[in-house]
Amino acid sequence: MKRSVRILLIVLVCGVIGVTVLYMLVFNDRYVPPYPDTLPVGTTPEIAMPLHSNDSLTYISGFGHLWEGFYHPGHDFGNNDTMSFYAIHAAFVTNITTLLEPGSLTYQVTVRFRMNSEWEYSYAFEPAAWTEAQNAWQLENISVAVGQRVEQGQFVGNLLRFNASSQLHLMLSGNLTAVCPYAYLNETARALFDDWWACCGGSGSICN
Repeated sequence: MKRSVRILLIVLVCGVIGVTVLYMLVFNDRYVPPYPDTLPVGTTPEIAMPLHSNDSLTYISGFGHLWEGFYHPGHDFGNNDTMSFYAIHAAFVTNITTLLEPGSLTYQVTVRFRMNSEWEYSYAFEPAAWTEAQNAWQLENISVAVGQRVEQGQFVGNLLRFNASSQLHLMLSGNLTAVCPYAYLNETARALFDDWWACCGGSGSICN
């Protein structure tokens, strides 16, 4: 290999390393894809509750076929005031998107988390926001960023409330298929969920 080519390769490698170091210095704990696994592949996750208090909790919905013709791929947590939510498992934030729901014409902010190539979860913050300004306010209440690693129990954001239909939708997916989050709760979280379901749970079963 010619000396000039070797020098060029060295410069390119140094450049890549320099850009990587600069990115880490600027963005601290943020990563870029591919994200490291926070759960060994082939391992079943044990998740925590997404909220630590039921002070503002109005209802919890079940998972699955809640009634004929309706399939619900997660749990909903309704609120009557601003409610804080926390990461159910260590993960990397892969996406934060805003969607105007065509049916209700309200905005929702969805935060997606990756544990590994098999497991991920998402929080859909649905504050019943009717305007872009309200949606922007909800976005400001998301405290994580794309590329950031979160630990189990770490604060993710606040769900605001603009009318009575506000809620957070939790979805847990294994191999691209939605599964019932309740079935994967750790022992402490399951006891808490059972307690809150007794007062705020929907009709039917938790996992249908």
